Amino acid sequence: MLRPSQFAKIMTTSRGGKGFGQTALSYADDVILDLLGVDKPEILAKSLEHGNENEILAKQLYTEITMNTIQEVDKPIVHPGYEFIQGTPDGLIGLNKIIEIKCPWNPTNHLNNLLENNKVVNEMPDSYLSEYWWQVQGYMWITERENCDFVTYDPRFPQHLQLSITHVMRNDNDIKKLEEKCHQFWYDIVQDKLVNFL
Repeated sequence: MLRPSQFAKIMTTSRGGKGFGQTALSYADDVILDLLGVDKPEILAKSLEHGNENEILAKQLYTEITMNTIQEVDKPIVHPGYEFIQGTPDGLIGLNKIIEIKCPWNPTNHLNNLLENNKVVNEMPDSYLSEYWWQVQGYMWITERENCDFVTYDPRFPQHLQLSITHVMRNDNDIKKLEEKCHQFWYDIVQDKLVNFL
């Protein structure tokens, strides 16, 4: 299955600018291993532990500040048109919004995202959010929602600077690019290679 958390890998190109880059090709191997039922060792880095530990606190503070209710997503949401694409956003808000939360290990990332606090963004910015642009657009694509509150949280900051919320709008032009690349990646790379193992 293709997951929005990995869409940035699919969007890479080769050095010549045509075709998929090495990052995408390596991700294709991961997808094939998953489809074959091969478990890969889980890497638990301090940064991942930090993020997991702080996400609950981030959700609580977000709810207090915005008064929004976050609906938890218990199982992956399958794209309505592509059964090979699925993902689990950090939460759903109302009928038209998702939330994506990052608790960066590196405090500089949160510091830079604070510069985007309360901004409305409809194109890929030149900031920390750019690392997650395709993931956020991908979640809006599979959930058929119009916007996302991209949240960063860092409890090491003074209390009034611990949470940053950037309002990301759905970008249908970028979603069209994403759709084309995912379709090509799945059929021309993953499926083409997978047949050798079936």
